[in-house]
Amino acid sequence: MSTRVTESIHRLLSSFRSLDSLLESSGVEHKHESLNVLKGYLVNRRNSELMECILFIRNCNNNVYTVDSFIEFYREFINVNSNKSLNLPSQAIQQAFDLYQQLTCTKVISNHQLISLKIESIIKNIFNLIEYQIDIEILPQFRKSTEYKTYILEKVIELGSDNPQQPSGLSSSQRGSCHDLTAHLDDALSDSDQDQLDKSTTIEHMLKEGNMLEHLKAFQKKKLIHLYQIKDFTTQDLKDKIGIKKIGHLKRIVRLVNQHFNNKPNDLSLYWFGSFSFHILFLTFLIEKECIQSQLDSD
Repeated sequence: MSTRVTESIHRLLSSFRSLDSLLESSGVEHKHESLNVLKGYLVNRRNSELMECILFIRNCNNNVYTVDSFIEFYREFINVNSNKSLNLPSQAIQQAFDLYQQLTCTKVISNHQLISLKIESIIKNIFNLIEYQIDIEILPQFRKSTEYKTYILEKVIELGSDNPQQPSGLSSSQRGSCHDLTAHLDDALSDSDQDQLDKSTTIEHMLKEGNMLEHLKAFQKKKLIHLYQIKDFTTQDLKDKIGIKKIGHLKRIVRLVNQHFNNKPNDLSLYWFGSFSFHILFLTFLIEKECIQSQLDSD
């Protein structure tokens, strides 16, 4: 394969490193295809509200959030009666609710600048919470999915043809090869490092490290699995919502959660940069062996 094709494959893989890299790259080279594949995956997971919220925030003109846009944002993604309601920490929900009440109950807004700053702060905080959820929970699982692996193979086959006279897109036989090769990709791509990363971000892992596994079932009953879900929990939240009564455990959980987020290394970047070479070499091997060669034989 040419250097140009290899670089294109490299950019394609790196676009799935994080939500930020996906949003920045998908609209240029891959014409929103990568983003649409992730959106389809989220729809199947019944988490489509995450991407819809991200796109809503990014589509605001120059990140200027008006009172009307915030009210619409609240009704769409914060209001518990909305079918797009987000699963957010109670503190973030309360802050949004308080401002929503202020904006809808006050006829005349006296300090527009202060209100604008509050709106911006709340929306950016929610954006960061969703971004972290996608980076830590959604994308690692997505990269293991058939949708992702099939899409990557389709794009590599398309790029690997490297023939400017050939129409864009894949033939039916090439698409069939993608689905067949996905099974091989499942076996060849090692997820052990990523699995370890996933485990380190769970509440269970934190409780085990802190010798507090007795509280695991209480968290699971509330459907709290990942640390980002309790990132803003105070000792009072843990006491009231989870039912933890031991003062020492309350303080230890808050301390461990804070340590996780304050000292968190860029594990995702390390994982992806460490595995780039293997991804590219393996995908190149598949294309040359299974797809490009079959095309040459047919010619």
